[in-house]
Amino acid sequence: MKKTMTLVAFAGCASLASATIIAQNTWDSGSLEGWTYASGTGGGEYEVPLFGGNPGGFVQYVDGTDGSAPPPQIFAPAEYLGDYTSYVGGYFEYDIILSTPPTVPGEPLNYPRLRLVGADGSEARIIADYLVDDSWQTVHVNIVESEWEMVTGTWAGLISNVSAVKLGGDVITGSGPEGGFDNFVLVPAAPTTGLLAVGMALATRRRR
Repeated sequence: MKKTMTLVAFAGCASLASATIIAQNTWDSGSLEGWTYASGTGGGEYEVPLFGGNPGGFVQYVDGTDGSAPPPQIFAPAEYLGDYTSYVGGYFEYDIILSTPPTVPGEPLNYPRLRLVGADGSEARIIADYLVDDSWQTVHVNIVESEWEMVTGTWAGLISNVSAVKLGGDVITGSGPEGGFDNFVLVPAAPTTGLLAVGMALATRRRR
């Protein structure tokens, strides 16, 4: 059963069905589809099960036997990178799941948290709550400064040249399957009503 978890406020954008999509991955192919990571010593791996996603295939982080090892983060392919200036007002969306219950009672559980890295050394991560659920939920995060936490640098410097988009799947203490994600998409801002009106007027003028 899929549930929508609005981790970041969202309003005024076109539906995904009618929006222009910059990049999208569903992982139904059984491959990482261009996403990459580097395993750390004793760390886990990102696998792509063909079933169990929302629906079909999905990316699953499986921690190694040494659950305390620094977990690898997974990086999006080139189509997600570059100048985001025109994307401000758009959004990211992806589905998440927790595959294994916590081994420590009361342990705070994280989720695959999205991060952007800028070529100038800036970095930001989305602001959201913890995930404590073993059913699919949707993260929807707007590309606006107020909904990201700047780790280093400035928002302006970051969005002018995004050099990395990354997620982390290590969400609990221990080994085995942990955070999974599916249906990752980047959608730019929808044209405003004013711009649409101007475009229609120009088109009408050309037809005369």
